[in-house]
Amino acid sequence: MTANIHLNNQQSLFILWSTIMNQSQDSKITFKNTLELMRRLNINSQTPQTLEAYLKQLSHSNISKAMNTKPAIHRFPNRMTQHIYASVELINKKYDSSPEKVFAISQITPCKFETRLQKFKGIGPHKAAITSTLITMYLDNQQSTREIADLKNICPSITNSLNEEFSILYKLSST
Repeated sequence: MTANIHLNNQQSLFILWSTIMNQSQDSKITFKNTLELMRRLNINSQTPQTLEAYLKQLSHSNISKAMNTKPAIHRFPNRMTQHIYASVELINKKYDSSPEKVFAISQITPCKFETRLQKFKGIGPHKAAITSTLITMYLDNQQSTREIADLKNICPSITNSLNEEFSILYKLSST
């Protein structure tokens, strides 16, 4: 699907959680709020090794507190708490507490990757297709006119937030 470049744990959590939380609010607000959730949960201060241990002990109540602390991170903080906690449980159970393994996609087809994403609560076929295309574009480090046109066909508002999302991913790549 892509070259051997991969997302790190921080980038992977950002993409996964922003995809889950991208409902009933603007994408740019979702990105800001996802980064704030990561900050409130002290995700940003974790090394790859400590993040895996941290995710194993991350509780529903810690996520709920982070989501509901004023200002709340989402319009529906309790539903998002459930989805984010379910994502942590799935990462711990199926991906050895390593979010980057969710996005280890070099050996699978886009269709299989989209199916993988849909196992996370809050991600349906539409979000999975968009995320798959975004990740492919980011990892291939090329934003071809055709891929951007494909994204516009799937989700016309995507180009409003594409540069910001890639900018955040580049910043998180150094963590």
